[in-house]
Amino acid sequence: MRALAGLTLCGLLAAGCTSQPSRQSEPTPAAKVLQEDDASALLLLMTDQLLFEPFGVREIFRERPEFHEELAFAMGRIGDPRALGYLESLLADQVVEVRRAAAFALGLVADRRAYPALVGALVDRDREVARLAVDALVRLESPLRQVLPALEGLPADERWWRLLPSLFRFAPDDIHQVEGELSIETSGKLAPELERWLLFALARGGDERGLPALRRALEHSDPWMRGWSARALGRIGDSGDLALLTPLLEADDAGVVVQALRAGSALVDSGRAAAPGDWLDPLLGLAHDDRSWVRLTAVEVAGAWPPSEPLAARLRTLAAGQDRLAELALAALARSGDPEGEQLIARAVSSQQPSIRRAAIAAAGHAGLQRVIERLAADAEPSVRIAALTALLEDERPVVSTAVREALLDPDPGVRAVALDWLASNPVAPLDELLLALSDAGESRLPDLKVNGAAALAERAAAEPLERGAIVAALERLARDSEYLVRRAAGRALERLDRQAVPLGTVTTSRKMRAYRSIIESTRANRFVEIEIASGRIVLELECPIAPLTCLSFLQLARAGFYDGLRFHRVIPDFVVQGGDPRGDGWGGPGFSLRDENSPTHYERGVVGMARSDTHTAGSQFFVTLSRQPHLTGRYTAFGRVIAGDELLDAIEQGDAIVRIRELEEPPAGRASAPSGYGRLPR
Repeated sequence: MRALAGLTLCGLLAAGCTSQPSRQSEPTPAAKVLQEDDASALLLLMTDQLLFEPFGVREIFRERPEFHEELAFAMGRIGDPRALGYLESLLADQVVEVRRAAAFALGLVADRRAYPALVGALVDRDREVARLAVDALVRLESPLRQVLPALEGLPADERWWRLLPSLFRFAPDDIHQVEGELSIETSGKLAPELERWLLFALARGGDERGLPALRRALEHSDPWMRGWSARALGRIGDSGDLALLTPLLEADDAGVVVQALRAGSALVDSGRAAAPGDWLDPLLGLAHDDRSWVRLTAVEVAGAWPPSEPLAARLRTLAAGQDRLAELALAALARSGDPEGEQLIARAVSSQQPSIRRAAIAAAGHAGLQRVIERLAADAEPSVRIAALTALLEDERPVVSTAVREALLDPDPGVRAVALDWLASNPVAPLDELLLALSDAGESRLPDLKVNGAAALAERAAAEPLERGAIVAALERLARDSEYLVRRAAGRALERLDRQAVPLGTVTTSRKMRAYRSIIESTRANRFVEIEIASGRIVLELECPIAPLTCLSFLQLARAGFYDGLRFHRVIPDFVVQGGDPRGDGWGGPGFSLRDENSPTHYERGVVGMARSDTHTAGSQFFVTLSRQPHLTGRYTAFGRVIAGDELLDAIEQGDAIVRIRELEEPPAGRASAPSGYGRLPR
């Protein structure tokens, strides 16, 4: 997704700006902007261009304390190490919101030189500053042994309140060290919220030492905790855990049932447990369940069990349809070895619906029908070709190399991008074929093509010394590309080859300063939009002061009708629903990329975030969380939340359409427009 072409900061701010130092009596362009009280606009310009403008930063830091919180977030989002000294100073500010923003921003910059300042912040009088400092230290790859000593002087409870919310980000050994200390210090009695954080860390840590606590947590009063514990048992449990998971199949909470079903399937698929016959009747019942999540997941995992006629009959009936249940049932039948599976796959291959043909690929993989996958690799629909190529890449036979090299000639940039991604680890294609795949990349609206191409070129250069010189020249050309993401990828590739990268530069945009003033004015308060789907309307509150660039883009795309008729192409029960891709296969976007506007907004159920493949690659794809997902916090731009129609989220299925998205002229009844300022950041 390309950035918008445009001018430099000097061109944006004033005519005649040069690289020569200004005379003391002549204000710099940044100074003129600040004199006009446009500090917010300047910070937004810098964030949009990933530009560290020394004079502007210095002046705002010295003369505009009311903008210090905003300054801290901007410096973190820009990520320039030159901001380090300013952020360390702001970490000692008298205003607690500024200290919180500085702690979070230092994590985004992730410079090891910030370690002493962040360790000092662990004993800040504000608990949230300390918690954000812990999270920042994790980003600096600081082990727990460097964090715990700084907390020792605090009362025990306070120490754990600061550490445990980020414990899941540490290594498994660190997590179990804390578990042991807590067991001794508290005799196993923790405040409920702290207990949840500890169990979440154990579940995310994926270490067998956490099994006793996770097994006990299957009876926890909090369904979120039961679900995460079940999920962990699917990864690290053993045959005895199937019996512990069985009662969860009758839980009232759909998320708990979903996680129990997935865990049971994972245990069987991995060979750690035999498929228990006593799950067949519950699976059949759940495959008829009224709850969409439960019904879909039961059908999805049913293939892990040997075929039983009542369950197989249900799956065959579903597989004859044209919806998401049909796709899952087809794969489940093939996975279970059902005798009618091959016939159903043959029917699906001829379906007019691309999603059914993609499902045929998944089913053919389970059934070992390589010829079906190879046939669909030449399908007319790009998303089907991508699915077929992806399936072939999971095979180690010689046909893979041939299929990838053929895919380099595909007219669709998404197919070529998948091939180049594989070649970044398997350098079997010569330079001329790689360059041919990139020959029309300038016309593509898919930046992944050139980004993956840069990685593939570097891998080929490392494997084939005779092509190294020509590849370096090609990478140097890519390093001067107009698209920031491509320049960044090419720079990384050159560094891997021990060559000096062309200076990365800033992100260029077509916006002038008056545009940033307009954005600031239009995003001072929250805005509201309505997503219309077949089953009703979902209302979002967009938190514009926190993520102005993201909110503005979302609103502009909605106003242009961009989202109308698109589908939710990715739905994972108890995790997220995701839409906004015009291709419908996860590879599409609007033709431009957005800067990340990360914040400490917690990803609770109903939070709206931007999907991306790497930093600063978001475009039009957005997701809504279906349950609490702490590991997403601070890693993806959160720009809104569901305030009405929450119950409709649970019924959305993959492939469901967005009828339209429109902005509401007035806030919903009883919902006032939120005040301006970064001080509104969720705590």
